[in-house]
Amino acid sequence: MHEFSMTTQIVENVLREAEKHNAKKVTEVHLIIGKLTFLEVEQVRFSYNILVDGTIMEGSKLYIEEKNGVVKCSICG
Repeated sequence: MHEFSMTTQIVENVLREAEKHNAKKVTEVHLIIGKLTFLEVEQVRFSYNILVDGTIMEGSKLYIEEKNGVVKCSICG
């Protein structure tokens, strides 16, 4: 499951940053996901809710914005 491993990395990074700033609670996480990543948003949400359980992120709100990808030829532009 691609989404679970990617979401694991996201949660780990947020927790690491929160620890650096001595945060007691994370209330919101905002993500921008490019459509070309082929990440299924609902699977990311599902994985997120499992992964934050028992952490300072538990109960946090996950906001996801999807953006279209842009493909550009490096030769002709």
